[in-house]
Amino acid sequence: DYQHFGSLMDEYILNRNNLKLCILLLDIRRDLSNDDQMMIEYFAHHHLPYLVILTKSDKLAYSKQLERSRKITTLLDKSAETIIMFKADNEEIVKDTWDKILNYI
Repeated sequence: DYQHFGSLMDEYILNRNNLKLCILLLDIRRDLSNDDQMMIEYFAHHHLPYLVILTKSDKLAYSKQLERSRKITTLLDKSAETIIMFKADNEEIVKDTWDKILNYI
């Protein structure tokens, strides 16, 4: 039941003084779901800082990665600064991702 889940989420997220950043993991190969969009709207409505991390980018050719990243960035109306194309096997990207996360702590 979405209403019950929503109230649980409100209670958990909005009453956490130590919550500094929300991270939304999205599979770069998939279109945004209604739930993904609802989470982003929730973060924006409550002025919660968040990063979007696009996972599975290593599964796509580089040109397709850029295409999907641009599409998602446009759909979210977010700057590229808040969207990360993540590749677990790329040490530089892993370090940059941690740096962005740690900037909020």
